[in-house]
Amino acid sequence: MICDGTPMLNVIVVIPAPAVPATYTYAKRVEAAGGYAQIVSIIAGGASSGSALGRVMATRSMVLCDVDSTIGGGVIDFDLEICETQNASTDVAAVTARTAVVSNIVLLGVVIVAMLCLCVIWAFASSKGIRAASLDLCLPSSMLSVWIAVVPSCMSSATLLVARVGSSTCVGADVVLGILGILIASLPGGAFMLLWASRACGEKAAWVCVVKSERQNLLTEQWMIPRFAHRLLRRRFEWRLAAAGVMAADEMKASWVVLLEYRDLRYGALDASVLAAVSCVSVLSGLTGSASECRGWSLVALILMITLLMVLCTLRPLTSMFSMVISCVTLLLTVLGTIAQLVFVWALATSTSGLWLVYASAILSLIVVGVSATKMVLDLHQLIAAIHRRISALVQLPRPDDVPHLQTSVDDSFLAKLDGGTEMAVDMKSPTIITLMCPMMKTDDKEAENLTLDDVRFWDTTGAALGTEQVEGDHDILTSMR
Repeated sequence: MICDGTPMLNVIVVIPAPAVPATYTYAKRVEAAGGYAQIVSIIAGGASSGSALGRVMATRSMVLCDVDSTIGGGVIDFDLEICETQNASTDVAAVTARTAVVSNIVLLGVVIVAMLCLCVIWAFASSKGIRAASLDLCLPSSMLSVWIAVVPSCMSSATLLVARVGSSTCVGADVVLGILGILIASLPGGAFMLLWASRACGEKAAWVCVVKSERQNLLTEQWMIPRFAHRLLRRRFEWRLAAAGVMAADEMKASWVVLLEYRDLRYGALDASVLAAVSCVSVLSGLTGSASECRGWSLVALILMITLLMVLCTLRPLTSMFSMVISCVTLLLTVLGTIAQLVFVWALATSTSGLWLVYASAILSLIVVGVSATKMVLDLHQLIAAIHRRISALVQLPRPDDVPHLQTSVDDSFLAKLDGGTEMAVDMKSPTIITLMCPMMKTDDKEAENLTLDDVRFWDTTGAALGTEQVEGDHDILTSMR
């Protein structure tokens, strides 16, 4: 304030601005790396890899205390225009949140349709029903990776839409999308709990997880994998049926992707629930822009992840030592990165001297992405091996044209060609023995396995059973299948 050219009052306005350009740049780099890794995890990742990447995406920009930077679109964002209004330029976060939820729903729909088409193709190729083909493909548990991948963006977007529904110009769309986003984000945790409660809970559980016996792996011998690496990679636990039953066995096939990774299904439910909760808290921390709320909600997210880390180290709920190490390392690094952000927000938000904490948090997040990529490489190898096993089994299935048709009479020739090129040989020393040699049963050494049938001893030339000439009329027991 100036009066007659003389300064009367000097006002210094200090605005805390943690969202400095450098901080924003590092957050964007983490978002890009995590986003690409999430896309890869849909195909080659397991549930634990998806959860680790999801936590990185949820906590990548807590230091900014800005909801616009927290909402980053869907896993594969289609940039859809949903309920665009004149205020869209001022409410960028809401527009991005709507696009994220719809894009994730479209992604889930595309993957589901692709899996159904694959089931139909597999059913046709293997001559099985649709249900049997879906069990061969381990559905619906093979959908878990894509479902885990969409949890962070669905939950954060839904939280924003529900929180701002009072000021929204698209109330109906925001309510519907918010409910759908919450349901999608909550489904993995609910599915884990339902599976545990119905199949692995109590003394009458249909499935039990037992210690897997130590057996030398053929792959280990072939590639001369060191013993310590074999012990690190092999699954130390496996699920078995508590009692024989076709229904329980089929349900185990449908859940096989989950059972291969978790020996305690309750941890899978806790992991998915914490991921959804941290995604929700990350939005609440920057919803109003208040520094105190940002600190409080960030502390809640930190406590949730520390609790999850303690449970992980105590229960050891994964089936292999490698998965345990990867999960512990990624979760610990995420906790340290969140602590670095929290210290910056609490103590050094108004100073550039604490930016090294932001850099350290970003580096830790990128390390988590790299470590998760290591786990995804192993998951991809196991996926390729599973595909190879199924294709090999499909190739070895007998075709209808290759099955020899049994004949009840032969002519005077030594070899008679049957349908499909099958040769019938008659032993001249024992003319009652008919030997069928099938080309499909020949080995690579050109050695044939002969199938010997004492047909003539039991059936006459008309196909009737010997000794039943007195029976009048046709009977199923008296005639052979032609």
